[in-house]
Amino acid sequence: MSSYDSLPYTSLPYPRTHPDHLFSMARAFGLQAAPLEACRVLEIGCGSAGNLLAMAEGLPDATFVGVDPSAGEIARGSVVAEELGLRNLRLLAGTADEVEGSFDYIVAHGVLSWVAPEVRRAILARG
Repeated sequence: MSSYDSLPYTSLPYPRTHPDHLFSMARAFGLQAAPLEACRVLEIGCGSAGNLLAMAEGLPDATFVGVDPSAGEIARGSVVAEELGLRNLRLLAGTADEVEGSFDYIVAHGVLSWVAPEVRRAILARG
């Protein structure tokens, strides 16, 4: 059991991390933003995917990937994703540097306050 498994984290939707909010914020600042309908989203530190589950349900043609060091949390989220029939959500036990591919939006809600400085630097370099 990893230290991440010893204290389960409540995993809920965070509206400010939703691609529609990120798209709007990017456009408000004059930036190009990927269309929501088919965007690719990575959530670092997704826990049991409470945030991603809602996104994947609402944007069925988008692709969502969640990564978390807690295999237990990933297992819990995977059960819910399966029950909901979400085919656009993939959950991985591991770290952000193990995730392959490119993403239009990367979310790391609350993660930076939990990790060591070298991990924080690696997460920011991912973006």
